[in-house]
Amino acid sequence: MPLIHIGVCGIGLGHADRCKKIASSLLKRGHDTSISTYGEVAVLFERLGYKVNRNFEVGYGLSDQGAVSIKSTVLRNLTFPIRFMMQVSYEARWLDELRPSVVLSDTRASTVIASRLMDIPCIVLLNQYRVLVRSDRWHRLSGLTEGVLSGVIERVWGLADEIAIADYPPPYTISEMNLTLRDDDAKKAVYLGCLLNHDLERYKDSSRYKAEFGFDPDELVILIHATGPRPERTKFNAIMESIVPELEEFQILYTRGTFGGETNVRRGSHLIIDWIEDEYSALAAADIVVTRGGQTTLAKALSLGKRIISIPISGHTEQRANAESLASKNAAIALEEEEVSPTSLRTAIGAALNSIDSRTLKAYVDIAASLRGTERLIDLILSYC
Repeated sequence: MPLIHIGVCGIGLGHADRCKKIASSLLKRGHDTSISTYGEVAVLFERLGYKVNRNFEVGYGLSDQGAVSIKSTVLRNLTFPIRFMMQVSYEARWLDELRPSVVLSDTRASTVIASRLMDIPCIVLLNQYRVLVRSDRWHRLSGLTEGVLSGVIERVWGLADEIAIADYPPPYTISEMNLTLRDDDAKKAVYLGCLLNHDLERYKDSSRYKAEFGFDPDELVILIHATGPRPERTKFNAIMESIVPELEEFQILYTRGTFGGETNVRRGSHLIIDWIEDEYSALAAADIVVTRGGQTTLAKALSLGKRIISIPISGHTEQRANAESLASKNAAIALEEEEVSPTSLRTAIGAALNSIDSRTLKAYVDIAASLRGTERLIDLILSYC
């Protein structure tokens, strides 16, 4: 049977979450897969039983306060050109050995370039086509950085045979500021909607999942959901662990996102869990989801019609743009990390209940159900086999 190679971005767990469903579906259909990635995502796939081709890590830098920092990113990546070329070299070597029928790159530029070098068809899966860089302090540097990075990365994505966008089609696009495509690339792009791991019908009964987590099904449940790379989850948890005890009037399911952790503690009306394998069950139980601004988590929550309070990582331009995009559509409340307190979170919860447009939420649910994004992507992959 044909082999499909999947290169997965190792920054955050959102890329891994959507790719593990793709890999498992391909295996069920009798197709072999190979995985290449790095960091925490490599550990996740190995834990699932996949043989992982580990590659060199890349990432962005943080300030002493835990915010995304241009200066720290530059310093951290002084050797980036060398590491990137090593990534490409490793990918090309694996592709030469494996000779897959098609390559799927989930936001991996090195995988796209390697597939071109080996003359193997490539589909790139994206929710961010352009690179946005903003800085209140370094205006000129951020503008220059954005111009250079966007120009280079857009041309890399353009090398792919197909551009699959893991986002809702306009006007419901979450990452709309990051998805302004060049004309040639727009012609080979397809909006898949949310890439789901499960059938949405399974999670429509919110009361059932509230009861399974030990909550009163007739009362409001707030999901506080830590996501993103480990340093950002740590920062989010440091904020929330001082705030959650002050919100005694709410039923709260607080997931720390501690990969492999085993904490499961109930404190009054609050349930605190390190790690939930079935993230959708937690989303299904929630009336309001308090989380970062990562596109994958936002897309999942919207596919289930959940009200969102988005707290982007400080200085993370993509997450801020996502939060602002959904706020402008009346689909979420955006809250600055520096402003988070028991009082501001109570106010945001009230705004989420009273201001978010239920018709917009229903539109996201209907689009997610009708587009069948994961199935469409798998069909596109297999069309090259």
